[in-house]
Amino acid sequence: MKKTVALVGATRALAVLGHGLAAAGHTVLLTGDFKRHPVRLLGRLPLLLFDVRLSVPQADARLLLSERDACWEADIIIPSMPRKALAQLADEVQDVATGKIVVSLGQSVDGHREAPVKFPPPIGANGLDCLFPHSRIVDAFWVEEAGHCRKPGISGNRTDVLVTGDEPEAVSTVVDIVSELGFPLRMSAERHPRTAINA
Repeated sequence: MKKTVALVGATRALAVLGHGLAAAGHTVLLTGDFKRHPVRLLGRLPLLLFDVRLSVPQADARLLLSERDACWEADIIIPSMPRKALAQLADEVQDVATGKIVVSLGQSVDGHREAPVKFPPPIGANGLDCLFPHSRIVDAFWVEEAGHCRKPGISGNRTDVLVTGDEPEAVSTVVDIVSELGFPLRMSAERHPRTAINA
């Protein structure tokens, strides 16, 4: 079943997701905090909308000036912004996000960093569990390995996706979308309890 997805923010990752989701037949709602960042968002999101419609003529993609309206209409909410902005978003839309899937885009993990990478990564790295306590949180971590390129637009590296969450149905929904977009899955599973994670 096709979903309505609210992309909240104006990051490169959301731009890539916007194109992929539209091409896969999902409804894409572009939005952001126009009250606090009108110049930046008006300089980016209308151009992204134009680009999506140009590359995917059949796209069902729209620009909404209200984050609340976009999140109310969406089945899935994907924010990409700093922690402070996430808290402001939660204050604005928490009630209309009740029961909906909110996807946490984790930080990229470069397999060539000196520090060892622990899997699965720490849960709720950006605190969405606390900010959206009545939503179904799914973590989607980009896992990059230098020297490969499977999905242009994210980076020049090979990009896998690790999907984890507490609710199997929500995880399955996100896994299906990730697969539709052509990203290879590194792992998908229910999250372990917080006490079982070694930070």
